This record gives sequence, C-alpha cells and structure tokens, in this order.
Amino acid sequence: RGRLRSRWALLRHWVVAGRAGQRADGSGPFPMPEAVVNPQASFFRQVGALSWRLLWLMRRQPASLLARVAVYTLFGVLLGLFFRGADTLVARQGELFLMINTMFLLPFASISLYLDDRHHYLAERQQDLYSVAAYFLSHTLLDTFIMVAATFGAGLPFYFMCQLDTLLGFWELFLPLLLASGIGSQEIQTVCILSSNSDIAFSVGTSLVTLYQLAAGFFVALGELPGWVK
Repeated sequence: RGRLRSRWALLRHWVVAGRAGQRADGSGPFPMPEAVVNPQASFFRQVGALSWRLLWLMRRQPASLLARVAVYTLFGVLLGLFFRGADTLVARQGELFLMINTMFLLPFASISLYLDDRHHYLAERQQDLYSVAAYFLSHTLLDTFIMVAATFGAGLPFYFMCQLDTLLGFWELFLPLLLASGIGSQEIQTVCILSSNSDIAFSVGTSLVTLYQLAAGFFVALGELPGWVK
C-alpha cells in the first residue's frame, strides 16, 4: 500500500505541476494522458484518460486486484465448506444471507484507499483538471470490472459447493451478489467522502450496516417490525 501511495503522490505532483511529458522528479517522461492535464478536453476524453490512468496503476500494482478477488474467493470457499450438504430451509436461508452480507461488507476493507484517493481528487479538482462526472464515471467503470471479477470468484465455489444448482440458476445468485457488492462499495465511498478520517468512516458505515441487517427480515420477520420502522 505504501508503494501505491507513493505512486499516487507522484501522479498528483506531476498533474498539479502540469509538467507535460516529464516526471515530478525530473527523471524522464511519465505515461500520463494529455486529457487529464487539459480541462478543455471533451467529457469522454477525460473519462478515457482517467480510466487509462487507473488501469495503468492497476497494471503497476496488480496485487491490489488479485488480493481483492482472492479474499472474495476465500470467503466463497469457506461458506461453501460450512454449508456443504446442508439442505434444510433454515440452512439455505442462512447461507444466502451470510453470502450477500459478506459481499456487502467486504468493500469496507478498502476504506483507507478511498480516503487516500479523496485527498488526491481534491488536490486535482483545485486545479480544475477534469470534471466531477468524469472522475466518478471512470472510477465506477473500474469498480464495476473489479466487482464482477470478485463476485465470480466468490459465487462460483459457493454456488457449486452448496449445491445451489439444484435450486436456482447461477445468474439468479450472481446478480444479487453483484448488486450487494456494488451497493456496499458505493455506500463506503459516500461515507468516506463525508468523513474526515477512517475512524468516523468505520463508525458511520458500521451503524448503517447494523440498521440494514435488522431490517433485512432475517433476524426479525418483516411482519413483526414496528410500524415506524417499516
């Protein structure tokens, strides 16, 4: 993570300084698209340039993607081992609830990265290097790619180890898991934008997750919830 931070710092220094074709330390050319340093570029060119930068960072630091997919896959295998052979109604409800809840919670592990990225975003926005929409669209596209890969990693072993193929199609499981992962990722990004540090982000995010779990209908039946909660 330290190497990733140093690369972000180098990128920020280079972009803010506007030294086209030169590294921040003056050591040579730096592979950064011109659209990022040209606020007059079209919206789609800005999105393309920012997406290229994110992909370049991912290529330089593939462990961040591989680790995320590996963690999701590990959780899918562990849940599959625990619920393998369980075919009662309670077990089926429990395994699906835990899997969806896990997909929702795992993005919380990236809180520090989201907070670091916010600082770089604010510094670049002060220079009016690109539009807000271009920044968020490029990050959403990358997050969607990562979430699809991670959901496949978690869903495939879980689906077959729990023998869910006898109850529902794979896409009937994959789409809710992908939705849960996407909601969790967007929620934690929003919390990080509104929070000044990781402690506040964890506290607010945990509180929201607790409310979601209580109102999910698993611990308490929806029909038994008080009227004001509904």
